[in-house]
Amino acid sequence: MGPLPQTVIDQAAAINQKLADAVTVARNDWSLSTLGRNAKIAIAYKAATSAMQQVVDSYEMNNQLTVAGLQRELFGGGAATGSDAISSRDANDRAASVPGPEEALSLLQRADRNGDHVLVRAVASHAADQALDPVVGGSWVPVLEQFAATRPGTADSSPSCSTSSRTVTPLRALPPPRTSTFRARLRSSG
Repeated sequence: MGPLPQTVIDQAAAINQKLADAVTVARNDWSLSTLGRNAKIAIAYKAATSAMQQVVDSYEMNNQLTVAGLQRELFGGGAATGSDAISSRDANDRAASVPGPEEALSLLQRADRNGDHVLVRAVASHAADQALDPVVGGSWVPVLEQFAATRPGTADSSPSCSTSSRTVTPLRALPPPRTSTFRARLRSSG
């Protein structure tokens, strides 16, 4: 997982600081009983939790949009006619039925050799989806490398994708939605 953007770190730090300040003020407010101070702290904590959830939700939404944009940019076909859409759907179904990365690489090479650009994009898109899997994802990266290697500029077409051997890196750099790792990193940023 890549580093969190500085804006997210700053937002989390501001929320944590605001909570710490509210707790300090409540603890030092001797005009309140212990129960009153605890109630003020609970209210501040609830507000901080809500604010932090808004930061998480916003960050996750931005990640989803970023992933969708990168995928469209790298693998989008832009079907123009009905027959193009059918061809694209058939290619996607065929790519999804490939049992493993070796078969996908072979299919990608055959499709590329035959000039079947729709199938090439479908196989690469499927490989990108599989490459995001934390367990088996690494075995799919050679398929993406082959896709990028045969298309000069594919990896460079996006400022987020700087080299052909790292086509999937910007997608992997984003934390999976709703992870405890992401929340822990937000909490520790403050």
